[in-house]
Amino acid sequence: MKSKNSLLIVGIVGAFIVLAALGFVALTVGNARSTRSNILTQYFRALSAQNAELIDDLTTANFTSDLPIDGLSPKAYRLYSFSEFSDKELQRFALVVTKADGAELIYLADIAYETKGLKTYISAIRLVQKGTRLKE
Repeated sequence: MKSKNSLLIVGIVGAFIVLAALGFVALTVGNARSTRSNILTQYFRALSAQNAELIDDLTTANFTSDLPIDGLSPKAYRLYSFSEFSDKELQRFALVVTKADGAELIYLADIAYETKGLKTYISAIRLVQKGTRLKE
């Protein structure tokens, strides 16, 4: 009788552990998607505020960017995502920059992420194409 009770308890505990692990994995995948967008917005907030310390916290040691941005100002840009997170390492986005004279530039770029442990970092930003607003 003790053997059956022990086996039942072990089975229940084992099932609970499996369910907890599956729940953790589902939560992690869901959070990873929103985390990448948050990292992207944090990076550009830090860049516009010239917060080098936060930029260092968000990027890898060998981070590279070929975006030709000189002096990004707070609230003078907008970010758009084009990814549905089909690729967990890359995200395509557009950066729309409004210059002081009102002219707008748009940069279509890919951002590459690298995960170390439980933390995700930006490893590179690669310019895909640059555009300007057309006169209507």
